[in-house]
Amino acid sequence: GLLTMALAGFAKDFIAGAVLNDVGPEIAASGGARILEYIGKDVRFNSLEDAVVAQKAASTAYPDLSEEDWMQQTANNFKFDAEAGNYKLNYDLNIAKALAEQLNTSEPVDLWPFFAKLNDIPTLAIRGGLSDVLSAEVFERMKAENPTMETLVLENRGHVPLLNEPEVLEKMDQFIARI
Repeated sequence: GLLTMALAGFAKDFIAGAVLNDVGPEIAASGGARILEYIGKDVRFNSLEDAVVAQKAASTAYPDLSEEDWMQQTANNFKFDAEAGNYKLNYDLNIAKALAEQLNTSEPVDLWPFFAKLNDIPTLAIRGGLSDVLSAEVFERMKAENPTMETLVLENRGHVPLLNEPEVLEKMDQFIARI
């Protein structure tokens, strides 16, 4: 979402439509601090089951996930490192550097002008109702500043919605079909 807003500011012709998943031009301090505690760290587990236990203990974002859902979510987030013989996070750990620069400064980049560049691009913004990253106040301001933006709030999700929830799939299918 942050990259999409930045791209809209610099090269919007490359964006046919945007889905912002529980992110906006401002990141709530509590959620940002929580993310900085774990993002970019090379966390490893001997099994996916061990990773599931750790994920469940660390997250309040998914209070209604079944054991099967937790296993699937964890399998999406971790990959087997054959060389090390364990499971590691499945994303570029360097992403933490850019986020830390934005969150750890007394003068973060004002992303509202970048968000404004999405005004003439079909945009769907999704917010987890339990989110500590995208506050309800910022979400309301986003809707006010971009009245054509489609929105969806998932009441029983925190940061980030998984995008496999039935109501999300239906909304995204309809949104993408119109682009």
